[in-house]
Amino acid sequence: MFLSREEFSHSFTDGTVVFEDIAASLRVLEKNSIRWIQLDEHYLQAAMDTDEPSRPVFAYVQAMMMSLVMGSEPRSLLNLGIGGGAVERFVTRHLPGCDIVSVELNADVLSAARRYFALPESVKVIEADAFEYLQQTAEQYDLICVDLFGSDGCQDRLLEESLWLSLYERMHFTGCLVVNLLLTEQAVLLQVVTIIRQYFSHVVIFHMEGFENVVIYCRHYPCVVSEVLKKNADELADDWGLDFKTLLDHLTYLPEPFR
Repeated sequence: MFLSREEFSHSFTDGTVVFEDIAASLRVLEKNSIRWIQLDEHYLQAAMDTDEPSRPVFAYVQAMMMSLVMGSEPRSLLNLGIGGGAVERFVTRHLPGCDIVSVELNADVLSAARRYFALPESVKVIEADAFEYLQQTAEQYDLICVDLFGSDGCQDRLLEESLWLSLYERMHFTGCLVVNLLLTEQAVLLQVVTIIRQYFSHVVIFHMEGFENVVIYCRHYPCVVSEVLKKNADELADDWGLDFKTLLDHLTYLPEPFR
């Protein structure tokens, strides 16, 4: 299960300060079993359930992890934007054979992830600008996770075709790209999807009413159909601890574009 909007709002108030870096405007707080990173007093960067560290707390992270069943099981993962390491903890726990490369620019966030959020030691961490890394590397990956668009500075990059071309080039042809967006305007989502469709034939969108997050899955090959995922929802939920039944009800499969 993940937190409803009401539970979400209640869980991240009046926490006990575990760590504070005034210069970096970063605090680590904890309430009951939930620990989180707060930036600039308002921006919630990441969260972890200390009782179940590998279980994603946020609905959008659980949704991103559904990318693991959209196609074949990934053997390599590029995660752009570590945050609190939720993706790394989940994949290391459930797919221990998957090689993970994670890119994070904020050294203070990275330090907090290592010290307070059980970032797995097996993860190869690159402290760099994710957009620059995409331009510089020649590696390809089975799965690429992108969680960079929560801040205003990165939102402007969404409509750059060069970004989506770079992601296209870094993904194996049989792989999957999953992107978390924080959007309040449908027009922007339509613009983003229009660009994405130039590079990826198969696109699925996850969105829950009441949440601003939109998760987009992109593949060259068809994604596993919703009916198959729903048939296996109970098994997937038991194996991975994700609320698949709720998540699957909020998937929209876009029709394949005409060529």
